Amino acid sequence: MELEFTVHHADDPARPLVLTAPLLFLKARHAVATVPDDDGRAVMNDLDLLTAVARRARRRLRHGVLQRLLPPERAEVRRLGAAADEEMAWLAERLREEDAHAGASGPARDS
Repeated sequence: MELEFTVHHADDPARPLVLTAPLLFLKARHAVATVPDDDGRAVMNDLDLLTAVARRARRRLRHGVLQRLLPPERAEVRRLGAAADEEMAWLAERLREEDAHAGASGPARDS
């Protein structure tokens, strides 16, 4: 029921994603709906979702999906891949910075 509603009411970019990856859509929807108030847990959940999506894309690429795409679609995949790479590089750098600021002593405490 939720998928059917989403397919009929989703905007054009979202509709194909729901149709081609319904399980991922439902998992993401559930994850968003159940993200705890705890910021640390929320970041862990976000990173877990990113990892799962990256593994899924890697699996599809290993199975030759890129060779079956038309040139404009391959160009779009390259564009999206570059955007994902940029976001992930920024995220990795930010994680390193935050980790360095947090230090090895554990969470910051108010004095």
